[in-house]
Amino acid sequence: MNYSGWKPEQLEQELKKTIIGQDRYIHDLATCLWLHNQRCEHFLRTGELISIPKYNMLVIGKSGMGKTSTIEAACGDGNSRLRLQTDNLLFIAVGAFDGLDEIISKRVQPKRIGFSTQSETISFEKNLLQQVTPSDLAAYGVSQQFLGRLPIITVMNELEVADYEKILLDSAISPVLQLNNLMKQEQNAEITISQEAAKKLAQKVKATTLGARALQGEVMSLLKDTLYSLQEDTKHAGYCIDYDEDFLIRALPGERKPLCGKKKVSFRLTEEERKCIKQVDLDFIWEEGDSIRTYAEDMFEPFETQDFGENPSQGLVDIYDYVTIRKAQFFMAAVITEMILASKFEGKKKNMMTLLNILRLFYPQDVTENMHPLEKWRDDFIERSHIKNPRELNRIREIAWEVARKHGMYLYETSLDDWECIS
Repeated sequence: MNYSGWKPEQLEQELKKTIIGQDRYIHDLATCLWLHNQRCEHFLRTGELISIPKYNMLVIGKSGMGKTSTIEAACGDGNSRLRLQTDNLLFIAVGAFDGLDEIISKRVQPKRIGFSTQSETISFEKNLLQQVTPSDLAAYGVSQQFLGRLPIITVMNELEVADYEKILLDSAISPVLQLNNLMKQEQNAEITISQEAAKKLAQKVKATTLGARALQGEVMSLLKDTLYSLQEDTKHAGYCIDYDEDFLIRALPGERKPLCGKKKVSFRLTEEERKCIKQVDLDFIWEEGDSIRTYAEDMFEPFETQDFGENPSQGLVDIYDYVTIRKAQFFMAAVITEMILASKFEGKKKNMMTLLNILRLFYPQDVTENMHPLEKWRDDFIERSHIKNPRELNRIREIAWEVARKHGMYLYETSLDDWECIS
């Protein structure tokens, strides 16, 4: 299901057409999907990745209750495999290793002679993992071959209430601050937490054995119903998690106005455009750097003085400066080169749909050593585009997308005229 642009209540009603008797689950899943889509829309609009937190969801229920069926109805299903050359990859393995402390305790316990105070005993038990050795991990069941490939072993400290409180209020990974960042930019709404609520939430999480990951779950448990209706509720500036004998959500005063001057980039085709552009083949592009650059420039030429703005008489030069247009041309050349590489290594077709799909997601990476000549051309085009930041990337991507879309329709219409002449 393509749920881009849908509101949580629309998602909920659509899923209820398929899944029966799971209203609470569907309600929460709709909110979860909407939050994920907000992250995607933010990337498409700004080119900026919000890497944390991902609003993942744990679903608990007996077999046959509709857990998997609901996910399939919402997202579809599929499987894929990827083979990687791992010689130059760094692996960082993490785990809780429940029960490892008992193995360490048996090894170090004989060394403790005499009586110990209660505080000394507590301190000893808390710091057991700090004394771990490879032999302890081997006794736990980790293979020697695996341990041999992980020469560095480090142990994290146990978090205290003050640590959890500081994470909520100040840390870059605070689920409250991350959610506020996303909602502020996408919905012009603030999400905050009071000092007292942060303290009480920290105490609650400390009492569990889940660690800092429990913070996000607690925050979402408190906010999920508020987030469900947030898009429609413009009478409040935002919401604050507060505490007064119990947790509560307090509305922040002030009417929430829509973000001004912000154009969301959808990068979508109409059904008619999709039908036409699917038929546009690009096999004729020469697989050589100068030819690719020239073709990218030729794509822009018909729209330089007309047929690009809201007014048909407006062209690229009426809206953007020369430097911006030139950057977009080099970006387009890099995308075309990436399409040709995808046709060689991934078997993708060289047509306008492939080009548009790559353009929509293409993100310039740091230039690295490469083997294929076309990879060198692609990296050269990226460097020559001189895109400085995610916001500029988004603007350049938007220009390139509109040029490619219009160019695709132009090629389709031209091919029809040629066919009529031949007939």
